[in-house]
Amino acid sequence: MSDSDKTLINILWDGARLEKQFDENPYSLSASQLNILQMRKNFWQTFDPQKEMSLQ
Repeated sequence: MSDSDKTLINILWDGARLEKQFDENPYSLSASQLNILQMRKNFWQTFDPQKEMSLQ
């Protein structure tokens, strides 16, 4: 597994964990944590832009 693959997996894993935390208390996240959530959203939007649009 390449370093970029590991980085992507970490971003997705952290994003899932942070998304749950955001749902429970959005004000508990730092700017860098919110950035991870945005990267995760952008990643998934490349695969299904219509689905992401419906969530906005």
